[in-house]
Amino acid sequence: MTATADRPHPFPAAAFKAGLGPARSVLLTGCGGGCDVFSTVPLALALAAGGVQVHLASYAFTYLDSTVAEAVGPAPWWKVTPTSHSPIGDFDPYQPERHLTRWLAGRGWVDPVVWTLERTGVTPAATAWQWLVDHLAVDAVVAVDGGTDSLMTGIEHGLGTPTEDATTILGVDTVDVDRKLLTSVGFGVDAFHGVAHVDVLEAVARLEAAGAFWGVDHLSHRSPEGAAFVDLVDFANAAMAGCESIVASSVAAAVRGDFGNVPLGARTAGSELFINPLMAMYWTFDLPAVAARIAYRDAVSGSQTHRDTIERIVAWRKQVPPAPRRNLPM
Repeated sequence: MTATADRPHPFPAAAFKAGLGPARSVLLTGCGGGCDVFSTVPLALALAAGGVQVHLASYAFTYLDSTVAEAVGPAPWWKVTPTSHSPIGDFDPYQPERHLTRWLAGRGWVDPVVWTLERTGVTPAATAWQWLVDHLAVDAVVAVDGGTDSLMTGIEHGLGTPTEDATTILGVDTVDVDRKLLTSVGFGVDAFHGVAHVDVLEAVARLEAAGAFWGVDHLSHRSPEGAAFVDLVDFANAAMAGCESIVASSVAAAVRGDFGNVPLGARTAGSELFINPLMAMYWTFDLPAVAARIAYRDAVSGSQTHRDTIERIVAWRKQVPPAPRRNLPM
């Protein structure tokens, strides 16, 4: 008899695919920037296995004009490939988009590209996203958040890191395309940035009541997609020694079946972590419904730069005192 641990565990991504409907060309982007793009990979592999054309995108934390990546389109977009290295090479290890393309190339992905948007404001981001959708001729865009702070409205006690999430969500929301989704993975990781997860659960409930919640998909290391994700995170962390992704590492640990205060490396030394199975679940929502809940939407809608967006959120929060912090009653 086959041992339970050896039994394959499929990742059909049923809830996610239901949200996509008949889409056959899909753009998957990291929502919060940087290593969030890693969390697109299990979904990308599941779609590609079903014959769907997949494109990958990201919001940059790096200074792309210091690399040899090609600038294209408005804002601009940068076409990051395995050869889009920094001129100072290994002295600049934090290049998640490039490391992802290197990993994809090693697994036989033909001409891997991560379309990477430099840091910008909400207004230029909207123009950039429409250009990319038209350029690639996709019929769906999915923003994938490593964490769940993308569900915060702005009035909660802790927002996590809202700037990049809001820029992506509000930018994609303006795009003329058939389907727009937000998918989050890593429930619990944003406690590191002050998010109270009772607020996350309330957001899910509100979106369910509005008919905008498609459900949850569980990623296991016993699925090809789960095993690939763990391998990607290990590969990228080795390439980015000293600036490994805490979020991606936490999700990978949960996918492996780890639990509790699991050591993830020097970056989390001294912190008490709570790795748990909920971190390995993808929660999928209609993106326009999430965007409509962002209370500071009007305040940031005209921002032109990343700094401008930050300042507008800060100014808005000073006018709207946050709600008291709540904890899960369990």
